[in-house]
Amino acid sequence: MDSITLKEVLQEMRKTDANGDGISFSLSAFTFNDYTKKGGVLKHYKNAKLVMRNVKKKRTLDSMTRSASLLTKEKKHPEHFKNSTINIEFEQATVRKIRKIKIRYIKLFNDKIVNY
Repeated sequence: MDSITLKEVLQEMRKTDANGDGISFSLSAFTFNDYTKKGGVLKHYKNAKLVMRNVKKKRTLDSMTRSASLLTKEKKHPEHFKNSTINIEFEQATVRKIRKIKIRYIKLFNDKIVNY
């Protein structure tokens, strides 16, 4: 089986198409919860995309008024760099979900073993 470095994995995840949308990939990563210290289950995510802000898409007036009504809620900064995490979006049972993944726990990327 081929191998790939973690740096190359992160570069591949950040690639976009002509519309500025992320390119799909498959990913297998171990779970871990910092608070309960439990995990170790290998989860597989097919047709996943990196969640990133799309600066090419224009905001409509309707979306701006909806987000303006939500401004009273203070958002927590995720600190992805400090925590070595990424957010991926994937489909499960026809529902799009978002999951936070620790990059050090990624085992397979597009059927390639990840080396550190």
